[in-house]
Amino acid sequence: LSCKTCCIKQHKLRPFHQVQKWNGRFFEDFTLWLVGLVLHLGHARAPCPAGEGSWEDAASHVDDEWEDIEESHRLAHLNPPDNRNYLTVVDTGSVHFCNVQYCNCPGSEDSHLQLTMASLFPAMTKAPRMAFTFQVLDDFIRDNVECGTSTMNYYSKL
Repeated sequence: LSCKTCCIKQHKLRPFHQVQKWNGRFFEDFTLWLVGLVLHLGHARAPCPAGEGSWEDAASHVDDEWEDIEESHRLAHLNPPDNRNYLTVVDTGSVHFCNVQYCNCPGSEDSHLQLTMASLFPAMTKAPRMAFTFQVLDDFIRDNVECGTSTMNYYSKL
């Protein structure tokens, strides 16, 4: 068990782990972006000096009670964020929403190249909104070759 700040520090290099939150009666599935984790690309996963804010600042904007603001029938960790700084990442464990901050230094690589250098394969090269981990791509190829699993069936499995 850990507080939000410690959870962010522990998962800074492992942003696709699945976490759970104690709700007073039992542990329920939760997501790291709701805790305030920001995936920084470039600068060894540290905030870009030319960028805006830092991952500590992002954590301070999270409500202490961690509840949904809108009425929704879906669980909080399954609702995509409202802001445009998030990236949908497909990993072997599940689909994640991640707050992403790209390197904004002069001469820095384009966003799709920064994602590739972070072991993420972007779904498109211009303004990527979705990416796949190399692990999920390898797992899909293995599953497809050995079992003949279609893309749709593999995604349903995730």
